[in-house]
Amino acid sequence: MHALWQTQQDLPTGEGGHPRAFRVVAAAVDLARIGVEHADRNLLEAAHRLYALPAVLRPEPFDRALVWAVREHEDTCGLLLPVTTDDRQEAWRPFDYLVDQTTTPLPDGLWNLALNHTTSPDTHFAIGWAAYDHNRSAIAETTFRQAADTGNTTAMVILGILLAERDRPTKPRPGGAAPSTRAIPMPCTTSSYSNGARPKQATLTL
Repeated sequence: MHALWQTQQDLPTGEGGHPRAFRVVAAAVDLARIGVEHADRNLLEAAHRLYALPAVLRPEPFDRALVWAVREHEDTCGLLLPVTTDDRQEAWRPFDYLVDQTTTPLPDGLWNLALNHTTSPDTHFAIGWAAYDHNRSAIAETTFRQAADTGNTTAMVILGILLAERDRPTKPRPGGAAPSTRAIPMPCTTSSYSNGARPKQATLTL
């Protein structure tokens, strides 16, 4: 499945390729990597435009790309799996193996795009933790500040620690001692990691 997906990246439509579908799936994969487990059509359509798509490939229309990405491949499943509500497909998530195998850099614009297109507090928490893990402290602060402004006390605590960490001057540690850490409880969230595990806490370096 991973090889099938990668093959589409630079294969022109006229030669049987699905170059736009590659980017739609790439967007879903990278969104999952930053905490957005399910993406709706509007988010996928906006996010896939962050990936260069040369006109020489004569890319297929977005609707056709989405159909190809969702349909069953290799007698297994689609590269994107539907999330249904009342028998309607309203969002999609990437095939887990694709997320596990992807280590490419994330598009810079993806973080804010995800925040602007999602409203779930659980998703925003997941984006915040992912931003911290990727050393995107400004995004992490923005995410937890939004949650704190709604009265979320856990977000208030995390935001306070992040701000203290940012403002604290760096000092040499005696004898090269390792930095101390603090474990912060993480609220239950359905958008966590590709293996479906829900982390109970995250560790911040102090």
